[in-house]
Amino acid sequence: MNMKKAMIITIGTGSGVDDGIVFSIRQQNPNLLFFIYSAESEKTLNNILTKLSKNRDDNDVIVKQLNEVNDVEILYQEYSDYIDEIIKKGYTPEEIVADYTSGTKSMSAALVSASIAREIKTLSYVAGSRDVQGRVMSGTERPYLLSPSAIFTQQKIKFFKELFNHYQFDSAYSLLESTNIHPTYKEKINFYMVLSEAYGQWDRFNFKQASEKLNLIDLKIAVEHGLKKLIEEHKTDLHKLKEGSEESKLSEIDLVDLLSNAKRRFDEGKYDDAVSRLYRLVEMIAQIEFEKEFQIKTDAVSLDFLPDTLKKKYAAISKSQQKVELGLFDAFKVLDEKAKNKRAKTFFEKQDKFKKLLFVRNYSRLAHGQAPIKKDTCQDFISFIEETFEVEDKIKFPKLK
Repeated sequence: MNMKKAMIITIGTGSGVDDGIVFSIRQQNPNLLFFIYSAESEKTLNNILTKLSKNRDDNDVIVKQLNEVNDVEILYQEYSDYIDEIIKKGYTPEEIVADYTSGTKSMSAALVSASIAREIKTLSYVAGSRDVQGRVMSGTERPYLLSPSAIFTQQKIKFFKELFNHYQFDSAYSLLESTNIHPTYKEKINFYMVLSEAYGQWDRFNFKQASEKLNLIDLKIAVEHGLKKLIEEHKTDLHKLKEGSEESKLSEIDLVDLLSNAKRRFDEGKYDDAVSRLYRLVEMIAQIEFEKEFQIKTDAVSLDFLPDTLKKKYAAISKSQQKVELGLFDAFKVLDEKAKNKRAKTFFEKQDKFKKLLFVRNYSRLAHGQAPIKKDTCQDFISFIEETFEVEDKIKFPKLK
């Protein structure tokens, strides 16, 4: 099945120009012809239309008169609009050929630039023996077809890196997935796509899927990008996170990972999202310390185990149940009273600051109110966790250069 084709052509002036353009058109045999001409080149256009097959349907020919022939910026914008017009008629960029055989240097530069910007698959130019005026002589024409796919690929890689470095992993992946890749860049593109999948899954706490993707990366290629050491470290981190998730067991690596995730949301300006993670991190610390000290989970604590200061409170709300679930403050209270836990001790030393942060968090839109979290509040929450619980942001996602 032959693919349909459209051809956009700039029309210049001078003897013999029409022959070169007719030659190019017959080589391409397009379904749609889109001519761009000026008042000076109208005669050339008429000669071309006369020489072309009279059997062509007039609806397959579009002509646009544009008398500007030297201002590249104006030409670029107009030509871009013309290409968009062709695309609106149902042609994809892959089905469009841009011929810049004739016209001024500015016209050629503008058409090539607009074609690259719109990712036109093929650029066409007719060469051959030239006369004293520099025009290709009739009968000596040779077609040159150029594919700017290498340029497209380079542009997409640059944009991909920007998206990746701003944690837009899904968008980065989709960008390359929809790109016509130049063969030279295939290995690099495959590496980048797997990388974006892995860190995208990790960013959503899908540790198993992230680990599987990261394990697919060829470390030889990672060396070329200066990422081998970091990826090896992250493979180890993900293995620990995956195992803990599968066993429903929290550990220090979960705290580090959640803090890093919260900081990425902070970097994005998503302060409400960051604070919701930071609050969960404090809960997680209490849960980890509780299980470490007592080998008991905070959601299954026996009434008899509670200190007297809490036993009466939970007996009143337990509804005859023998095991209760402790809230954040009460979990730390048990840790402090029964185990003299270091993290619980420092928590209560700084609880006034935490209560202020908690007040703002509780009235945020992701909790119980409507007020958005401010940047300073989010930063204060991060500092509180790092200083109070000595949790370090040791997981740094790669930045592509």
